[in-house]
Amino acid sequence: MIDRSARNKLAELLRSLAAGLISNDEFEDTMPKSKDKAINEVFFNGGWVLFLKSNYEYSWPNVPFLQRTLHAVTFGLLGTSWASSG
Repeated sequence: MIDRSARNKLAELLRSLAAGLISNDEFEDTMPKSKDKAINEVFFNGGWVLFLKSNYEYSWPNVPFLQRTLHAVTFGLLGTSWASSG
């Protein structure tokens, strides 16, 4: 499901954050709520304005939080690299 209005809102927020027009707190407080998987993934894993402005369906793997955390804090020694899986 693509939520065009939420993607547009998040893209604008990311631009404002990158330009220093809003604080991190303001960014988080105005984060749009949506069932579009891309919104949460972009929010928690980084912002991709071009993707948000597209009409592509979100298709990246949903890597569990524990797996991402283990991979990050052990510099790849624990947890499976989601970049090499699939």
